[in-house]
Amino acid sequence: MVSVVFSIFWIIASWWLADWENWMLYYPTMLFSMVANLIYEVVFSEYPLWAMEPNGLPNRTLNILQSSLVGMPFPTLLYLSHFPFGHALVFKVGYMLLFIGLFVLMEYVAVRFGSISYHQGWKLLYSAFFDIGIFVILLVHFFYPLWAWAMSFGVLGVMLVKFKVGLAKMR
Repeated sequence: MVSVVFSIFWIIASWWLADWENWMLYYPTMLFSMVANLIYEVVFSEYPLWAMEPNGLPNRTLNILQSSLVGMPFPTLLYLSHFPFGHALVFKVGYMLLFIGLFVLMEYVAVRFGSISYHQGWKLLYSAFFDIGIFVILLVHFFYPLWAWAMSFGVLGVMLVKFKVGLAKMR
């Protein structure tokens, strides 16, 4: 149920706060966030590091779709809509930390209520570092999409090696 509540939160927050007049500027990065999430779900489907549990939804597939279709693009739209592009670095870092903190807090709540489970030694601390990567890469994608893809596949490679996920553990 937590994932449903979070999805409603992101939809409402985006509806009220996002820059819908310029949504097409953010659309490629929104799609990127969706595809990146789906790549994780496919690559780690047999050996997940974390998993969305069907807490409030009939099955895990609906949770994956909810995460990919709502849980990634709506926060991405909101994040980019108000990013302090013309401000000093301290404001940019602070803004990123706000979203990273919110993501970590929401994940903590989701874990406590059984909406997310950790596997293969994954923990909230890893998620915090992963979230830093997410928000940096989203920003890079907004300006340099190919660099963001390269960075994403680099992170994927590190995760595959660190958690010993070889081709034999994939479908």
